[in-house]
Amino acid sequence: MIGSSVKLRFEAGDNHVDLMRLSELNSFDDREVKPANIALHIGRRPILAFGNSDGDLAMLRYTLAGKGARLGLLLHHDDADREFAYDREFRLSPLVEALDKADQYGITVVGMKDAWKTVFPETGAGAAASRPTS
Repeated sequence: MIGSSVKLRFEAGDNHVDLMRLSELNSFDDREVKPANIALHIGRRPILAFGNSDGDLAMLRYTLAGKGARLGLLLHHDDADREFAYDREFRLSPLVEALDKADQYGITVVGMKDAWKTVFPETGAGAAASRPTS
């Protein structure tokens, strides 16, 4: 996984050589920055990308534009009964453009409601008590 990063500073002294994390953002891994970070960190176009918001659309398109077999998957959080559902109205990371243009770009949409038999596996003694009632 490739994500956002903070800037680093190299420091060398008499008894140490370190990288210090700074309180500055180096790269906010969203939208068009994602393909750039992928190229920077792995140096090649992926054959598979999996996203869940409009912020992942550029990464999905970049992946699918490569030669050969490619897969771009878009997870649609559409099961409010078993997991927090968000898409078009979710302010932090909406899913509007990617959902609308998935067919046009060759992106496979996977809906949690229909594709997942289990969203959160039951584990431990309290599992039965934490099951949704509907």
